[in-house]
Amino acid sequence: MSGDGSSSDEIIILTDGEENGRDEDDIYEELPKSRVIPIRFVDERSPSPSANKHVLLKSVELELDFPNKKTETLYIYRSVTGDSSSLYIHVNRQKSSPWKGIRSYYPGRFVKRLFEDNPEHWVLYQISKNQSGVVTTGVFLTYQVISSKRIRIDFYLLRERVLNTINDYINLSRYYTRNEQNVLTIIIEGKNDETMDYESQNIILKRRGIEMNFELFYASYGEIRAKSDEVVPNFKLDVKDLNFQLMPYQEDTVRWMVYREAKDAADLNLEWIYCCHSLLTDSSCFYYPFLKAVTRRKLDHQQLSALLKKTTLKGGILADEMGLGKTVQVLSLISSHQRDGIVEIEDSSNPPQEDVAEEQMSNYSIHEQVRIAEISYNEMKNAKRITTMVRYDVDETFTGKTIVCRVCEQFCSASACGWNFKTSKDESFMCPNCFSKTGEQRCLKTTLIIVPESLIFQWFTEIAKHCSDRFKVMFYFGIKKHGYLQPHEMGKYDVILTTYDTIRAEVAFSDVKEQQRILRRDTKPPLYLVSSLVHANFWRVVVDESQVMPQGVNSQLATMLSHIKGENWWCVTGTPLVKTIADIFPLFSFLKLKPFGNPSYFTEHMYSKYLDLFCNERCSDKVFLNEWAPRDLLLQLVSKIMSRKTKEEVKDQINLPMLTETEEKICFTAVQERQYKEEKERLQEVVERSLGYVDNSIRLADLKCRDKVLKELRSLRESVLTGNFNSSAGSDCLIYSPEIVICKLVNSKKKVILNKIRNFVLQANGLAGVQLLMNNPEMALDVYQYTLLKYNELVSGAGLENMKGRENIKALHPVSRSSSPEPYEDLEDNVFDADEDEMFQEELERIKNVTGILKKVQQICNKYVEKPENEEGKAENSKKINEKEIDEDVPGPSKPKRRRLEAEIDTNTRATEPGTSKINEQVAGQSTAETSDNHEEEQQISEVLEERKRQQRCRKIALDAVKPLIMDATQEVHLIINMYKVQESLNVPEEDRIDIDRLEEVCSKFTRIEKESIEKCRDTLRLLTESWSKDERDHLEIIEEFFEQMQTRAQLKSNTDALYDDQYQIRHVVKKDHFPYLPYLALYDTKKKKQIPNEDENEEDNLPGKHNILKCMGGCDGGSNVDSYIGTPCLSIPDVLEKTMDHMKRIDNKRKFVENQMDDLIRLALRMSNPAILINFLIDSEEECDDKETIQSIFACEHSIYKGTSSQREQIHKFYEKENKCKLCDIFAKILSLSFEIGLSSYHGHTRVKCGVLGFATYLVDNFSFGKQKSIHFLNSCLRPFFERIQDTVQAFTLCARIISELIDKVDELRQSRSRITESQVIASMSDRFPDKTTSEMEAIYAEDHFFARDEEIKKAEKVVKELRYLVTLMEKQLVEGEGPEECPVCQTDVESFMHFLCGHRTCKECLEQLIRIKDQDNKPHPPNTVLCPTCRTVSNINQLMLAQSGHKDKDSIIPGVALSAKLTFAIKLIRDTLKNDESNKIILFTTFEPSTAVWNYLVKILKLAKLPYAVTSRSNCGKKIIDFENSENIKVLLCSLSLCANGLNMTGANHIIFLDPPHLQSVLKQAIGRINRFGQKRAMSVHHLVVEGSIDSELREMAKSNRQEEDNKKGWTIGDIRGMFGLEVVQILD
Repeated sequence: MSGDGSSSDEIIILTDGEENGRDEDDIYEELPKSRVIPIRFVDERSPSPSANKHVLLKSVELELDFPNKKTETLYIYRSVTGDSSSLYIHVNRQKSSPWKGIRSYYPGRFVKRLFEDNPEHWVLYQISKNQSGVVTTGVFLTYQVISSKRIRIDFYLLRERVLNTINDYINLSRYYTRNEQNVLTIIIEGKNDETMDYESQNIILKRRGIEMNFELFYASYGEIRAKSDEVVPNFKLDVKDLNFQLMPYQEDTVRWMVYREAKDAADLNLEWIYCCHSLLTDSSCFYYPFLKAVTRRKLDHQQLSALLKKTTLKGGILADEMGLGKTVQVLSLISSHQRDGIVEIEDSSNPPQEDVAEEQMSNYSIHEQVRIAEISYNEMKNAKRITTMVRYDVDETFTGKTIVCRVCEQFCSASACGWNFKTSKDESFMCPNCFSKTGEQRCLKTTLIIVPESLIFQWFTEIAKHCSDRFKVMFYFGIKKHGYLQPHEMGKYDVILTTYDTIRAEVAFSDVKEQQRILRRDTKPPLYLVSSLVHANFWRVVVDESQVMPQGVNSQLATMLSHIKGENWWCVTGTPLVKTIADIFPLFSFLKLKPFGNPSYFTEHMYSKYLDLFCNERCSDKVFLNEWAPRDLLLQLVSKIMSRKTKEEVKDQINLPMLTETEEKICFTAVQERQYKEEKERLQEVVERSLGYVDNSIRLADLKCRDKVLKELRSLRESVLTGNFNSSAGSDCLIYSPEIVICKLVNSKKKVILNKIRNFVLQANGLAGVQLLMNNPEMALDVYQYTLLKYNELVSGAGLENMKGRENIKALHPVSRSSSPEPYEDLEDNVFDADEDEMFQEELERIKNVTGILKKVQQICNKYVEKPENEEGKAENSKKINEKEIDEDVPGPSKPKRRRLEAEIDTNTRATEPGTSKINEQVAGQSTAETSDNHEEEQQISEVLEERKRQQRCRKIALDAVKPLIMDATQEVHLIINMYKVQESLNVPEEDRIDIDRLEEVCSKFTRIEKESIEKCRDTLRLLTESWSKDERDHLEIIEEFFEQMQTRAQLKSNTDALYDDQYQIRHVVKKDHFPYLPYLALYDTKKKKQIPNEDENEEDNLPGKHNILKCMGGCDGGSNVDSYIGTPCLSIPDVLEKTMDHMKRIDNKRKFVENQMDDLIRLALRMSNPAILINFLIDSEEECDDKETIQSIFACEHSIYKGTSSQREQIHKFYEKENKCKLCDIFAKILSLSFEIGLSSYHGHTRVKCGVLGFATYLVDNFSFGKQKSIHFLNSCLRPFFERIQDTVQAFTLCARIISELIDKVDELRQSRSRITESQVIASMSDRFPDKTTSEMEAIYAEDHFFARDEEIKKAEKVVKELRYLVTLMEKQLVEGEGPEECPVCQTDVESFMHFLCGHRTCKECLEQLIRIKDQDNKPHPPNTVLCPTCRTVSNINQLMLAQSGHKDKDSIIPGVALSAKLTFAIKLIRDTLKNDESNKIILFTTFEPSTAVWNYLVKILKLAKLPYAVTSRSNCGKKIIDFENSENIKVLLCSLSLCANGLNMTGANHIIFLDPPHLQSVLKQAIGRINRFGQKRAMSVHHLVVEGSIDSELREMAKSNRQEEDNKKGWTIGDIRGMFGLEVVQILD
């Protein structure tokens, strides 16, 4: 078979090479192979097909006039535009082409045009549309010449695609795609009027709508099921182990489930899909039109029946609507139909008798259920932590009980293999490895139930509640927890409960891992356990909430499920369809339906056909649907294997209590409304930029900006719920009092104003600078004066300088501190609250850097200074509360645990194992109590720290709020100094000039952090210096005495082997480990220098340019190099000791010298930061002062020796002994010199980890001291502490120098800020725009641009100042206590609340409404939505007016001292009232926010502060918390996430639901309400939807209430929806 689909073995084909002599003048086209279907010439048709031949599908005759010989290949070519098809004949190329891509083209000459309406052309025309489908289907074409102008074209199917029988079809791994099916349909069945154009946009959109139309699917399913003639026998249900009464609809469902499991007949309703007929061209082959398959043989009736039975499912899908009791139906099925049990038909003449005996029912108390759930929950958590493989074979070191495998005779650990000698007397042991290799599986009576983790304990409580003690159940959390469970042991249980996560984890143990033999030791590889689930054949496998199963058949869950064997398979779900109808496929895959569970078959033969059915234009015709819907494979299959009942269908039976839904409309408070509007305005700009001009009909999910828009939408919803700005951006989501909330709003507005002022002053300074370039000093002076005037107006207009209540704000949330706070804490408290403003981030980082350095200095000092006595309690707070002893219960030799309901209270077990139950109970209780105590302790410590953090943050916010507006320090310095100099140049009288002394406060504030840090460093260094003299005995003196004793001993016993031998060859350890780190020649006399080259070193290292600056210890600078002394006589040991001691004295003297230098530098730095002196330097005053030249030298220095390049910094050694003019550079050089003398750095300043001098001194002590004990004591008590303190001192000096460097940088920043714009800068900024202008013209344009920009910025600033003025007034009212009602300036009546204008004036709400009416009646033109202030006549936007309340109106809030949003205030009040009305009420709080997010943590804090009896769910403890909520009398409120708890859970213990934030999907609402509105509910129910009017809540609630189609909800929001929620203008794109 050739690559293009032609045959070379059964059909004779002439190749192109057999034809020669092609006319060179032929005109031909290059036809791309991807658009061509070749038709090869054959001289005769293939003989009649056989098992080894290709199958002839169809033959068509065609009239064709050949231009050349009739043996060339024909091509069917589809044009690029797709509007025409033609026949071409192969020709030879005239020229060869070097282009490799030419191979992808056929040379062809046009022969004939094909027309769709021509019957002879139709098949060729249709298949030309699908060239790839023809190839992948396995179809190829040949032709024969019948006459001079007529040919016959044959369509063949490759023999590989022909099946022997239809039985082979079931096991195929790949099925024909839709395109491939269409090819066979066109060729075999001929013209089909129903053929669809799948590429049509209309068909695509229609199919998308149908695949989301669940109502249509369920309605069609219901009609087919209603017409079914299937009769379910009236089976007798065995309820002797159950203590509940089934509803009639439940009995019908259980009987149907029993019928699905018990019947042996095939599902005959699917027989029609196996109908076939013989091919017209070959009667020995058969074609199946519904399966699109071709076979060589047809099945007889008996074989067809066997096939139908093979594909019939024993089991099905239980899809009753949520809340109809699917759990109890499954329990009834388990009780009624057991393996080897007899299913009886109930005699209708005899009434059924009650088989349930009261004494047989479960006697589990609620306490017992909670206790077992608690233990099992801990087991499940511990199972997730265990990661080790479990080995079961034993070696000679094993001491436990062993057992021998009856197959491989391997000795195995009995405990690891789960073998119980007492209960397994009648069983023969087979190891897990042999179980897997032999494929043996034990048939069990057990039902394996797989559930989500959140539901496993709910199943447990349902079983404990409804089943007797004879009903045995166990939890299974995986092989890593339980070890291997023998199949016969599992068979003792009726139910095994496990989770999806457990099944996923088991896939790693689903098969035997082949281990390679260790050849060297010739030992067997270790044997590891295999999951016992794969060695059992369960009677029934049930998956609950099956809609969560993954779509992929190769997922870990699907892979493990394929290894599990069972007789009956059930999917239990209330929502089999979630997103599309294709969601039902994972259920087919789990049920192991062949071939329906194959993804290829489902997609191409079932799902696609279903969509085609309802895409048909005649689908609205009921006659058409009645004829074709029963022939739809998907509907037929689902109607057979699925049972679904809705509440509407059985409402007369379930008789649920009344459900009341209430929409609670809440109004914003004044502050919150303002906050929400500002947040919405901010987000509007972001969203509008993201969306651009996209049409409103486009889906948000189709845009790249989807995540960004959803993030902003979530932020807006957060602000409504919590009342905080952008809660998710912060990590704390702190809770603030009403006063602090207003302070936060004031700070936020101040940041905006400061940014506007910054831009205004920047433009003004630029304008003044260019005026000075243009020699207009008078105009420049006017600009400076105008800038100061406007700045003062903004400051006074804000109202912060004279606000009332300033003294009260400092008393808000006082921060509790110890009597001796850390020196850096005061600095950090004054950091501006800039967490959310990028403009302040750089300044914030600088402050944090300085305080961080200061903190390190303090830590160093604390090591050597006595700690104050007030540090009580620090040890208690530093307890390691996270050290918990958790019983991991790692599986292995120990006996694996088994869990069953009666295991804790079974009297027989207690009789056989006395005391065991009590011990386990005590251990479990003790472990739980210890864990609980540790958790409470940890929580208390966390709460204390959190409260302190909150108070600190509140203090910062409050202090920042009352600070007046200030100009940027550098901008103010530039403005004042340049204005002063201009006045001086214009000879303005001294008394009329700007007061230069106003800069003193500016300079003081600008350098305050650094100055205070230096002062604290000075005090700290003094303490550190004093610590040297406060020691009872100087360390250096002790060291000297010890070295003198060593010298005396060395004189008496001279042994130099530790350093060098008799030939003065240095020991390797000394040469390699000590010499490179010593700054002095320890073993040689420097007065007797002898140049001897070092033979041990590589010659390349001695070449010029090879100097290693990282290892250099001073020889490169003309000093002594140790290499030049190698081989010369060494000093005696006493001399070496003396020389080392002298160097340590030199180090101490150097330290004292650097201390004095540091004191001088600190004094100089503090003097430099003096505002009066600093101003003299800024204005270049000629006034003389102390240290003027020294300070100027610091400013003139570039500080290259510690800030420059690496090569510049490496020159620092030049100033080790020499003085540098710059005192800052000099102190860095002296500190590094001290570090070099210690051996902590190289000669060129590269630091090292180890101290060279300490290392060598320690080596001397170890080898030449009096004894090991004395040397160890000396090293630990004296030598090492001395060098450690030296190192810490060096570090402290370095840190202090860094802070001084920060101060100098700040001062230099002020000096640089004086600079004005230069002519070159003006040219650089304007030359791109105006390259032809002269310099003077550019300066004029520059001045004009800055003039307009300045005026624009001041207008913006004035507008924002009005808004700030309102907030300041509101803050005043909130802070001033004791004020009575205010008087309205219009009606002069006392009011508690009033409307506030942006200008700061106010009026009562009634007067405002009157003003609006007067404006509307006035005939004068007014801007829309505006009103005039009755006091100052300022125009204000109505939407920006705010309702304010008198001071301390909120002091009696629902949680005193805490500012809650209006929604949370209402929610807390509603909860309290509900619990007050009836103490038995229980409430579920639903929110769309996820656990562990900032908003979620905020809600938890609020519930705690409100002192409500609440519990919180999470992904790890959802099931356990729900059990606690259902059973505990101390928990009345449960906080749940909709994504976590809205599906599958039975929470009928609650009878109230509160939606804190409204979901927009009606389906989500129904699911959530269904948690309480379900079978088993006994009390009246109420649902409250909290909606804040005028917020995004209203839009979301309306979406949920609207009649919007469900498929639209599944597709997601449109751009129009997003614009509507954010209040943006609707954009429509016109064609």
